[in-house]
Amino acid sequence: MPSLTFGSTRLWLRLRDSHFIRSVALLGTGTVIAQLIGIAASPILTRLYTPADFGLVALFGAIVGSFSMAICGKYEVAAVVAKSLVHSRQLLGIAFIVALLLSLLTLVAVFFFGDQINQLFNASRLGDWILLAPLALFLSGILTGLNYYSNRTHEYALISRSKVFGSVFGVIF
Repeated sequence: MPSLTFGSTRLWLRLRDSHFIRSVALLGTGTVIAQLIGIAASPILTRLYTPADFGLVALFGAIVGSFSMAICGKYEVAAVVAKSLVHSRQLLGIAFIVALLLSLLTLVAVFFFGDQINQLFNASRLGDWILLAPLALFLSGILTGLNYYSNRTHEYALISRSKVFGSVFGVIF
């Protein structure tokens, strides 16, 4: 039995000193805190807003979320597996340019065809709020690109903080 205790102590020390375990714990902690912020704020938010308001926000989020997956042209994913950090930065820059161009294209489409887009998505109650979709898409692209780049550079604390700040920002606004 003594060797089992000694072996488990050694295993614990190896796990505690493991960069991988610390990184996973850091990302997990940030995610849990971000989720707890949303849960803690929900009783307050449900008293401030009606279910119809939450429905509009969910509809807006669904529209933006549907297009945000491809807003960077998937160059942000390529930045993670690039051969060098220089190539990774270049791909991140391309991702930002693609996000800007697609957001501008979306702005033109929403500006000229906003009513038709609202009808297409059965979102007439959104009204002129649909004009914020290009900005939300662009910001989503920037955040996604930076998140992937932070993963590439092993900045897990930054990713964790961004999840927490994103949750706070989402609750406030």
